[in-house]
Amino acid sequence: MSSAVIPLESNPEIFSSFGTQLGLLPRYAFYDIFSLDAEMLSLYPRPNDGVILLFPVTKEYEEFKAKETPSEDVNIHWYKQKVKNACGLYALLHILTNASKDHLQQDRSNILDRYEKNQESIDLLIQDVSKHIYNQYAVQGETEAPSAEEDITLHFITFVKNSDGKLIELDGRRDGPIDLGTLDESSMDILDSQLLKNRIETYMGLVDEENRNNFALMGLGPID
Repeated sequence: MSSAVIPLESNPEIFSSFGTQLGLLPRYAFYDIFSLDAEMLSLYPRPNDGVILLFPVTKEYEEFKAKETPSEDVNIHWYKQKVKNACGLYALLHILTNASKDHLQQDRSNILDRYEKNQESIDLLIQDVSKHIYNQYAVQGETEAPSAEEDITLHFITFVKNSDGKLIELDGRRDGPIDLGTLDESSMDILDSQLLKNRIETYMGLVDEENRNNFALMGLGPID
């Protein structure tokens, strides 16, 4: 397995195209989320099936992360990140492997169907993807791609709703998933959740003012 890859850009078109090649149905796509304010929520494709957050990794964040204990017995698929700079790919897989089957292609073009949803099998998937299709997406985007060996200070994580109605944070750099609490039954999806807003605000509170410009949020939803 590759020990390092070129990091993905936080770009909905890249994640949508990559996701479709892995098995996501073309009628679903990623999109930018610019705000979680009530007035903005009506503008996004709903229902939302997961959120990917890009944020700066700081000393304060590492200290915060070290104090949290992963949740046990969480009904979710989570994978340990074993490839440097591949957090974007892990974030994408965390959404796709926890999505409803209705979101995935039901034919031989669905690469995800060739692998089980466990750590060993996902490791093999990442090895295959890294060899054959990953770089075509890593070099796309509006900014020049850094080298695979460069130490990147930005990190992707995923938020999804599990079958128990819990908001779960999935981060391959941790030692397991984080249960953030039960979602309000009146919510359409996690975008309505105060739990999600609070968590993002917590991470934003761990950086200085300049670094707040380095946050990005993408959702996954149906195309009109």
